Amino acid sequence: MELNPDQVARKIIKATYSPDACIFFKGGKETMVMLYIMQDVVGSNLKNPFIFLDSGNEQQELYDFIDEQEEEMGMNLHRFPFDGHEDKIRALKEAIDTLNLEKVFVAIRRDESPARKDEVYLKIKDGTVRIHPMLEFTEEDIWAMLKGKNIPYCKLLDQGYRALGDGAQKSVEGGDERSGRDQDKEKVMERLRKLGYF
Repeated sequence: MELNPDQVARKIIKATYSPDACIFFKGGKETMVMLYIMQDVVGSNLKNPFIFLDSGNEQQELYDFIDEQEEEMGMNLHRFPFDGHEDKIRALKEAIDTLNLEKVFVAIRRDESPARKDEVYLKIKDGTVRIHPMLEFTEEDIWAMLKGKNIPYCKLLDQGYRALGDGAQKSVEGGDERSGRDQDKEKVMERLRKLGYF
């Protein structure tokens, strides 16, 4: 019997979860669904370290949402600032080195970017195991979980934004999920992925 995306995510989390595993957190809808599933699988609040790579250029609504979730969930949240797209790699490596991270959960989907279409569930990069339990989800699947399970999400997503992050803009009507992003940034994403970004 073929597993649905939620079942796949649960199997991966159950097989790989440990309290010292880090969770990459940027306040996005995929991450919020992943946290809901993780809490359900683990059966308690997550005491794991969380990392947030902060461009200093996010919308205030996103910062407010991250602050709210940090307080409500009692997150052990570590913020690492970066300056410009290329500096993300330095910030990520700083996070890995500072927290001595051996494994990190990242809520990316295969269908959200061409750079991620061939991603795998687990891989080792820079000595850290990267776990991607949300790969099989589509944007529609994510919204079904958010609404069906009453999972909190940043209200920018109700205002025409389909993807959040530094410099995000409202999506173009009729365009794909990341159509509101600067397309030069999408080319940068391809380079960052090759250098080790999520």
